Amino acid sequence: MADSFFYKIFGLKIRSEIEFPELQKSSGKHDVSIYVGSTPDRIENPERTGARFTASPGRFLLKIDGIAKYFVREGNLIVVEPGP
Repeated sequence: MADSFFYKIFGLKIRSEIEFPELQKSSGKHDVSIYVGSTPDRIENPERTGARFTASPGRFLLKIDGIAKYFVREGNLIVVEPGP
């Protein structure tokens, strides 16, 4: 398991596998988790679709070519899949 970093921003406590030195450090129970891992290629039956994103209730997928894919689930989990 990767190292965990804990932050507080906009009233949310965040646990992250990605270090954000510019954010205020925190500890204790977290509201949002950020992981590095695999994201889905698409969201089934999206209600909204844009040039780089798809969304359905409780799901959001953002693809930025050559940078990363970002998948948000239920507002409390963010998975980042770095690009090549």
